[in-house]
Amino acid sequence: MELSPPQFHRWLLALFLTLCLFASAVSSYAQAPVITSECELVAVLGQSFSYEIQADNDPLGYSVTNLPYWVKCEGNRLSGTAIKLGHYPLKIYALNSSGVSDPQTLEIIVKNKIPKQARSTETGEHR
Repeated sequence: MELSPPQFHRWLLALFLTLCLFASAVSSYAQAPVITSECELVAVLGQSFSYEIQADNDPLGYSVTNLPYWVKCEGNRLSGTAIKLGHYPLKIYALNSSGVSDPQTLEIIVKNKIPKQARSTETGEHR
């Protein structure tokens, strides 16, 4: 069965509209990311650390505000060397095609050393 040019254009338009409706229905079920990683990182003064931001709902990117100058963010990884004692609250966001996550506060706590009883869980490496 051959279609005339006007029939072909109507068929193509119907296919396009069907695909648009399908894409709209699928995207209405998608949700903005939800950050699932730990909200505290204990680092030792003078030692390097690494932290991986994790989120549900297929994040495409991340944003972090209030970074101290000794912390760098590459993709979903924060890393650096703790050079000053103190508490450093950061705001972490994840984004995907459906929107931006609610902010999560990550607190970097820089200590002189980690108490012995906490060493097994707080090593400066968080995932």
